[in-house]
Amino acid sequence: KEINFIGRRKENFNDNFFEIPNLLNSYWAGFIAADGNIRKNNQALGIQIGNKDSQHLEQFKKDLESDGHIAYYTRKNGISMVSMSLRSRKMVEDLKRNFSITPQKTFTLMPPNIDGKNKEAFIIGYIDGDGHILRRKNHKTGQYYPNLVGFGAVGTKELLTWIRKDISDFLGRELTNKILFKNDKKTIFCFSFIGTEGYSYLKYLKKIDVPKLDRKWSKV
Repeated sequence: KEINFIGRRKENFNDNFFEIPNLLNSYWAGFIAADGNIRKNNQALGIQIGNKDSQHLEQFKKDLESDGHIAYYTRKNGISMVSMSLRSRKMVEDLKRNFSITPQKTFTLMPPNIDGKNKEAFIIGYIDGDGHILRRKNHKTGQYYPNLVGFGAVGTKELLTWIRKDISDFLGRELTNKILFKNDKKTIFCFSFIGTEGYSYLKYLKKIDVPKLDRKWSKV
């Protein structure tokens, strides 16, 4: 553990948290890939999320062994937010080397350099950040079908293709679900997968022992 400085404020946290990929840091790297940002000077990591998920950021702080500050604020549009900033060149370099997370990653994010359960932990984190879990409803009765569950996500074509490949490997067949353009500039893509097979894949992910946003995974 090292002492790091943000402005005049001194904070302690595990500077080597992302040095060697494991289940826990792969999960948080996936979450950062979705909801975090790397400053252009390559020395600081920031995370900003809605206040409704503030306890999740508190969990990240705990896992990082940090005594740092979490800021609570309200945007001009009235949305309540929480944020955390960590100044660490070592952490930023490890995120790039192991998880391909770089500045301005929204349009450039590539798949991370991990495999096995670490890969799936990253996917869980990414779903918690830039994904949503879907349940299909019977429009006549208003009831949800118990086994028709899936998820959707937005991101770069390369990352979504990598996620789709993991689902294909789990199912033992090639998925035909298309990765579609999300915006007119054709720079952001979206992918969704729902049904009994989607339900089985999500149940498999849910068993992996990493933090999860309950408001999403309680649907599985």
